[in-house]
Amino acid sequence: MSREAGHLGGRLVPYDRAVSDRKRLSPEPVHGAGGPSTSGVTRPLGRRAPWSGLADTHNGATEAAWEVLRRWRDEPVRFAKFALVGLSGVAVNLVVFDAALTLGAVAFVASVVAFLVATSWNFTWNWRWTFAPLRSAHPAQHFAIYFGFAALSLGVNEAVLAAGLAWGYAPLLAQAAGIVAGSVIGFVGNRTLNFRGTSTPAVAPDG
Repeated sequence: MSREAGHLGGRLVPYDRAVSDRKRLSPEPVHGAGGPSTSGVTRPLGRRAPWSGLADTHNGATEAAWEVLRRWRDEPVRFAKFALVGLSGVAVNLVVFDAALTLGAVAFVASVVAFLVATSWNFTWNWRWTFAPLRSAHPAQHFAIYFGFAALSLGVNEAVLAAGLAWGYAPLLAQAAGIVAGSVIGFVGNRTLNFRGTSTPAVAPDG
């Protein structure tokens, strides 16, 4: 073949163009451990480095961690407020219970009345103070959900109390454990399903 002309697809074209077109149309061989391959398999363009997936996973995990921090960084303080309101509710419960007994109510009725009054008291202060930045619905809707979790918390409290007594623990210790368990259930339930707003986002550090 002369340097001036060459054949490409049955056509007579200048040599330089023929060489250039053959290089462009020919598949690039894939080189493996055994040397060059002549199978005609082309190497994909823009192939990512094998460690790029690890970098993406790390970045995704970091973003997820900061999202959790953003949503929950204020929760220890909020739980402390929730606990203080709960303690005040215990005092209200005892006062109302004693008043109902004084007025002649039987213990079961007095307990129900005291529970309703204390739950309303707790909701009012949690609505105005503990979860104030997270309100997102009508007060009646928030109260309905709050009351449901209050009843659930009471059931958890009673279950832990009964278990503690059955296992031989002192009544006061068993009741304290029940109060803690019920409080955690009430707080987590209200925070995740009732007062679901978000606080001011946290800012992730550079780098």
